[in-house]
Amino acid sequence: MMPIPSQLRNVAFVAALVMPALPAMAQSGGLTTRLSQFSYELVDLNPSDGISPAVEFVLNRHEQRSAYASDYVLVAEDVRNDIGATEVVGPSGNARSSLSAGTWFAEANTQFGPSDHEFYSAFSVTYWTISLTPWTALNLEVLAENTATFAPELFLLAKASIQGNLYDSVGLWLGSIDQYHVGVGSAWLRGTVASGSTNATGNLYLAAESYAYTSPAVPEPATCLMLLAGLGMIGPVVARGAKSADRMVARQRE
Repeated sequence: MMPIPSQLRNVAFVAALVMPALPAMAQSGGLTTRLSQFSYELVDLNPSDGISPAVEFVLNRHEQRSAYASDYVLVAEDVRNDIGATEVVGPSGNARSSLSAGTWFAEANTQFGPSDHEFYSAFSVTYWTISLTPWTALNLEVLAENTATFAPELFLLAKASIQGNLYDSVGLWLGSIDQYHVGVGSAWLRGTVASGSTNATGNLYLAAESYAYTSPAVPEPATCLMLLAGLGMIGPVVARGAKSADRMVARQRE
């Protein structure tokens, strides 16, 4: 049997956090994920070197997607590689995303209907290449806010994340950021990377993801993983973006 990738195993773990005991009468549900108030701070780690700390953010790309699947088959999707919004509407729900200056948003809603296996997903991601002057620490933070209404027939997952890597001038890894927030509520996601004696380059991305799946009973984690993996709606898009950013960093060093 093919092993389940670590990103998808995380989904099964997260599912337990977002599906508490729920009222038996509830028949619909949905969730939203929002990232906002992104900011950064620079710290001079060697004031005596005469180099003012600086960072450059170069936009790699934006990526948004809203999708609807029925009985494990993708039916409709709306994809956008820019700021703006996407949306799809299905028989029992909808998914939408939006991306503007400083705000990443994803929403998925569905209700228990005639189809046993309807799946709605949305995500909004931005990828950057970053450059740091020598002996500079970059402190990052962004506010994650997840809200939801639950139903016992639904599998719901909300995830907000900030991730990235930093490398020195010869490609040696210097550090990473890997912070995420799942479930309902709000949290500040914070991380730090720092350069050494040379300029440093790396990648950074922020992502908001929402998933809603209709089932006549709460699905087994393995079922959810198979669905997500088969439709390619989680993990691969972020992995592709990170690899693309890494390749851009490598080209800049050449």
